[in-house]
Amino acid sequence: MKEEIEMPFAFSPSENEKDLCLSKNILIIIFIIVGVIIAGGIIITIIIITNFEVKLDALDDEKESDIENNNTNSIKAVYNITKISESSKIYNVYTNLPNINDMSKLISSIKIDNKYIEVDHDGTYQFDKEGIYTLRIYFKEDLRYIEGFFMFCSDVIEVDFTNLITTEIESMSSLFKGCINLKKIVFGDKFNTEKLNHMDELFTSCESLEEIDLTKFETKNIFSMKSLFQGCKNLKK
Repeated sequence: MKEEIEMPFAFSPSENEKDLCLSKNILIIIFIIVGVIIAGGIIITIIIITNFEVKLDALDDEKESDIENNNTNSIKAVYNITKISESSKIYNVYTNLPNINDMSKLISSIKIDNKYIEVDHDGTYQFDKEGIYTLRIYFKEDLRYIEGFFMFCSDVIEVDFTNLITTEIESMSSLFKGCINLKKIVFGDKFNTEKLNHMDELFTSCESLEEIDLTKFETKNIFSMKSLFQGCKNLKK
């Protein structure tokens, strides 16, 4: 008689176990979908931020381009910074001019070595290190008054008016008063003073100034120029 061979026990999962396995697979699929959605969201966010930064850079470039293309209303000034322990005066803010008590309202922007800077409300700026810095100061409109603009700015050593529109300027009084280290002033070929009527104390106490070229000045309408060169002890011509 042939012996019957017993077959190994074949495991058959219950319905509950099948449901549990299916639930696990569904959860895995859900986690994968959620992960893909999160990853996609992160990528989209990065793209949006990148595009926003690009647009900001483009706006800055456009602003810079506009200013550079309209640089006929600006002053170039060179400053020699010997102390960084205290802020340096870039321009004089407060004046006694009619309807103008804050010169900063006339300024559109300031660049230092091709980089835009924010000057403090009192017209001062904190430099990072000592050295020679070239600033370009841009104005919003043609100026009628510029009196006292650089008054007591002891760090300024050179000022260039070549790209400044001066046809409407009526007063330059005290413009460089107290600029004890100012050595050079360039007025430029387009410098026009037909409407200028006040230049009192224009160069007062410019101790380091050795020469000034006034050939571009039209003085027929000048009412007053008192103390014009007072304290210019090194002025030769």
